[in-house]
Amino acid sequence: MLREKRLKDEDVKAILIGVNQVKINSVFMAIYKQQMHNLSKIRNEIQKCVKNNSNGHQQHPNLQK
Repeated sequence: MLREKRLKDEDVKAILIGVNQVKINSVFMAIYKQQMHNLSKIRNEIQKCVKNNSNGHQQHPNLQK
């Protein structure tokens, strides 16, 4: 005779909390990756400006004194 196994309320709550935590973590990871991408683009732009300036080329308009 097989007994039916049921999850207790506490187990269901723990599972839902775990699932929500994974969702939250994935959202934060997506935001983090986007911010790192943005920072990388900014860094590359700054490096171009510094390189151009050191080569005697015209400065980026926003960096002119």
